[in-house]
Amino acid sequence: MKLKKVKGYISSREINGAVIPQKVQNLVIREYCKNKNFIYHLSSVEHKMKNTFHVLDEVIKNISNVNGIVMYSIFQLPYDEKKRGIIMKKLFKKSKFLSFALENITIKNFKELAKLNSIIKLNFLLKHCEKNISCLSNSKIL
Repeated sequence: MKLKKVKGYISSREINGAVIPQKVQNLVIREYCKNKNFIYHLSSVEHKMKNTFHVLDEVIKNISNVNGIVMYSIFQLPYDEKKRGIIMKKLFKKSKFLSFALENITIKNFKELAKLNSIIKLNFLLKHCEKNISCLSNSKIL
């Protein structure tokens, strides 16, 4: 079995409402890669500016020497589903996968992306509707 090479991807901004030190993100990714028998290449760090994904775009653009990307969490992806789709289309077009170390999830195609989108939507609903159950019935997210 040929070992898969992966590139790490971490963030310097909040992830799902929490600031996670880069050192911790790298430790989680490294352990995940060890458990999956991936050959881990050091992580690229996304800029702190909100809603920018310049570093991720560069990683995808220059991804030819690895099989996929391992992110710390699914919540590093753009919240906007359309923007997520554009990123994933670029990745899938190159036959690469995307893994999320914290959630232990890997996606390789659009069917798996649909499941990921559902998780992100549910997380949003739980965070914003936890004190008011009636907002679930009024939501247009699901």
